[in-house]
Amino acid sequence: MHIYSGIKKRIAEAESVRIHYVKDGPDNYLLNAKITHYHIFPDYLKYPHIHEGYDLAIGILEKSAKVKGLPISKNSYFSDIDDECAKAGDKIMVTGYPGEKNGYLYYMEGTIKEIISQGKRKIILYDNINTTPGQSGSSVYLKKGDVWYKIGIHVGFDESANVNIATAITQDFRDWLKTIISIESNKSI
Repeated sequence: MHIYSGIKKRIAEAESVRIHYVKDGPDNYLLNAKITHYHIFPDYLKYPHIHEGYDLAIGILEKSAKVKGLPISKNSYFSDIDDECAKAGDKIMVTGYPGEKNGYLYYMEGTIKEIISQGKRKIILYDNINTTPGQSGSSVYLKKGDVWYKIGIHVGFDESANVNIATAITQDFRDWLKTIISIESNKSI
């Protein structure tokens, strides 16, 4: 979804969206499925810029998608940036599929430069990880001891400030996610 402002505000939504789950090369996916509908994080339409901390959405896969038996990471849950006491200087990792890497998963490590609060919302800034197009939506992990905790979602790069930006996972996001899971579970009954 893109929101354009100017003479008249306009919202442009994609006509269709597909997910390529677990790539292994440019054309080899363990799952290639259509997203039938999505839920946008509350107030995103009011605050659509990556600097605001609302740039999150949940996509729902088509019912025919064969997800059973697909590999799931051992830490495929969202942690909370506040519960994990993340701060500037902490070690982070961004996973994803950089456009120039031809479909292979990469891990990039660096450190948090700053965490900015926007009311209940927060964004994470990091400038020593070289992300590229194709990585938006990638997980941002915080390292504590020998464990990596998912604390954010990479949303883009701000050229003017020369920093990467992630929307932080906070308690209000986790509460909203539980609501979406409940809504979707009741639909399939």
